[in-house]
Amino acid sequence: MDGEKQFASDVVREGDPPRQITVDVQGAEELTLVLPGSGNPPERPADPRAFQSMWKLLDEQPIRIPAGGHAEVKARVPWDADGGEIQIELSDPPEGIFIDKASCAERTVAIVLRSDAGKVKPGLKGNLIANGYQKRRETNKEGKTREYRIFLGPLPAISFEVVKPQSLSKNRLPSPRLRGEGLGVRGSRTGS
Repeated sequence: MDGEKQFASDVVREGDPPRQITVDVQGAEELTLVLPGSGNPPERPADPRAFQSMWKLLDEQPIRIPAGGHAEVKARVPWDADGGEIQIELSDPPEGIFIDKASCAERTVAIVLRSDAGKVKPGLKGNLIANGYQKRRETNKEGKTREYRIFLGPLPAISFEVVKPQSLSKNRLPSPRLRGEGLGVRGSRTGS
């Protein structure tokens, strides 16, 4: 923090239990996280403030969401999805845009975005910010089980445009049901 090391950890690997770390950042101008030897990211960006998401969007942008309809966007999951349910949450979306469903198969998450025709109109454009989490379960030596979530990081910004319902795009799903329905949607609906 501000050029001085505040905390150092031994190597943490996938599957290790989470660790609580407390660092007082009050009054800090700059906070740098260094992951030596991890290979993540493979190269240091020219601008240390430039963030590179570990997620990768697989669909053409912008995602066209019909007013009152839904569209699907797929993203590559950066970690093994078999470790627990993948959950996706939108961060401060426009009123009337929400995640309807999410499912994960073979390290790819399919996110169904839905728009409420009463709250959004065709022509609305922007970027959606989404965060990924993985729900895990752990049993300690005493046999007590607890569930927790680990943060998988933010997805790249999802560019979207609300279009007229008859302007069907390749992002529109033929049916609102997905394989694996019920996976990973948390409180992303707004104004309901």
